[in-house]
Amino acid sequence: MMSPRRRRDLRSVASLWFTIWILCLPHCLAAAEAWVVFLKNGDRLTGELVSRNDKRVVIKSAIAGRVTIARGEIDRLVPVSGLNRPSISQTSPTTSAAPPALPPASAPAAAAVKPAPAPALTTSVTTTNSPPQDPFIPGWITGIATNWHGNFQAGLNLGLGTADRTTFYANGSAAKKWGRTVSTLTYNAAYGEVNGVQNANMMAGTAKVDVEISPNRRTYAYGQGAGGYDAIRKIDLEYLGGGGLGYRLIDRPKRVLAAELGFQYQSFDYSTSDDLSSVAVRFGQNLTTTVEKLTISQRFGFTPSVEDFSNYQVNFFLTFSYPLFKPLTLNLNLVDQYLSKPAAGVQNNDLQIQTTIGITF
Repeated sequence: MMSPRRRRDLRSVASLWFTIWILCLPHCLAAAEAWVVFLKNGDRLTGELVSRNDKRVVIKSAIAGRVTIARGEIDRLVPVSGLNRPSISQTSPTTSAAPPALPPASAPAAAAVKPAPAPALTTSVTTTNSPPQDPFIPGWITGIATNWHGNFQAGLNLGLGTADRTTFYANGSAAKKWGRTVSTLTYNAAYGEVNGVQNANMMAGTAKVDVEISPNRRTYAYGQGAGGYDAIRKIDLEYLGGGGLGYRLIDRPKRVLAAELGFQYQSFDYSTSDDLSSVAVRFGQNLTTTVEKLTISQRFGFTPSVEDFSNYQVNFFLTFSYPLFKPLTLNLNLVDQYLSKPAAGVQNNDLQIQTTIGITF
């Protein structure tokens, strides 16, 4: 019989392959829809080409949203599929024809025709400012690995005195838009001790892909996978995978509100209780808004089990991000997770409040 440790290892490998698959497949299908706008001031913007005419070009970027650029500010507009592909046209040398026969003796000597010289070899090369493509790396891999934007945060809480305490936080998020596809990665970790005793030890990551399926781009299909552990909550391994549909109730450059409905398989391997697995309905909601310089990001998820509605979990994430100076940001994070059936001896609710410094990329 397979041991619990071996079973958890196999589930971790399966979850990892599922995450890689949902990240790679949509980008391979949507690569032809991405364009790069090179501006005369040296900047460039990557996104989906919405429209263009003699006066302006409209690009929809994953970070900047819908951007209108005047033609006079654009140096050139290049599809991503056309980058790193120098076009070389070469005219092969031709052998000059045999010299014509000499004119009759009665003709003047000046009328003699000299043979035409052979045309020189001509080669024209057109390149872009992009570095040459590595011949050993396929183009679709290069497309997936580039043009990610996001924020990485780190924070440290120290207390020395009656109780010595140290808590370290690390959070990260990255997003990439390519055509009708948006990929999002998130990462959260925490480790802390109070007088040498652990009070925080967790790590979790998620991968999510949205594919716009309606003409107005508000309706999308999504797939996601996640995994992690939390030693304090007695979770040796937690993982999930699933998908569904979403709709953007508000879709503006500085405000996006979306609601989601889907199904997912979720599993908890507890160290002090029996493992718990179920198929659940997922109700989700995402909000991103900007007020002056302050950016607010919020995510909510409610997943009751299909077989037992008393078995459910609630996840709530809230982040306030304020730019200090490029590329640093000051962040306040609130993370609240609730399990209706936690491991034995563990409370249902876990609330964390973090202050971090972030680097935007």
